[in-house]
Amino acid sequence: MRRFLFKTSIALLLALAVHLIAGSFADGRFDDSYLRFTGGRRTSLILGTSHAAQGLRPAVIDPFLKGSNAEGPLFNFAFTIVHSPYGPTYMRAVEAKLDKHAENGIFLLAVDPWSLCMRVDKHGRMTPMQETKHDLLDQFTFTGTPNYEYLVRHAQAGWGSLIGGPLHTENEHGLLHEDGWLEIQVPLDSAAVSERTAKMVKYYRATQLPRNRPSQERIAVLKGIIDLLDPHGSVYLVRIPVCDSILAMEDQVWPTFNDDMDRIAREHDVPYWNFMPVRDRYSWTDGHHIDTNASRVLSSEIGRRLAADRNARP
Repeated sequence: MRRFLFKTSIALLLALAVHLIAGSFADGRFDDSYLRFTGGRRTSLILGTSHAAQGLRPAVIDPFLKGSNAEGPLFNFAFTIVHSPYGPTYMRAVEAKLDKHAENGIFLLAVDPWSLCMRVDKHGRMTPMQETKHDLLDQFTFTGTPNYEYLVRHAQAGWGSLIGGPLHTENEHGLLHEDGWLEIQVPLDSAAVSERTAKMVKYYRATQLPRNRPSQERIAVLKGIIDLLDPHGSVYLVRIPVCDSILAMEDQVWPTFNDDMDRIAREHDVPYWNFMPVRDRYSWTDGHHIDTNASRVLSSEIGRRLAADRNARP
């Protein structure tokens, strides 16, 4: 019996050691989110959905802040419309990721109608927030490298495959960088972009436009996140541009969106930077998400504005 227990213990310890070692190989190829759950707490954050995840690049913005007293570097903690619309689930995640000792952080909050809407049923009644069924609510730890809790929850194959490459192929068109920016690697020729844009517009017209309504509950959480972050630095609301067809639907679902964001910004004494009027300067992968070239242009412009704003402060 002792021999059996000894061998069993050795086998278990070896299996544990393999998993501990394999976990250290998990990187930005694991999936579109993993690296955002690693590392320590952060002093400066980018928040929002996939618009911000793909469109705002910390590595481009940070150099503009050199010489200022801004605490950094920036970290992109934006996910998707499914995981991180503004709601209690996302606010809990932000609290878990925020360094409570930060005093001069930079916080970029990307806003758009979809991230502040809730879905309605066929009778027009608000349905429960869909993100309560997904990763951010399930996760207890948002720091640590490796994050074994996240790997245990989301590994879809044997951990040994981590050592030899990505665990699965769902992220084959994307690479998540250490700073949280999600780089999308797809063909950007006009035919490919037109095809993806047509599909995206069709999807939003058929499934999103009829079923989304402005949510005062989400607005209240956005205000709560601003209040949470304000003691730790400077908060900025940012609207990332979309193509004309998507914008037309956003205006239809929320005609007063810009006025409402302006009002919230004034109430909280924070800037609101709306890049929609200059959308002709940008290009997209699908009409909804700006591409890697445009993300550099937008991030550079935001970096310049941040530098100017920081230098203007007493």
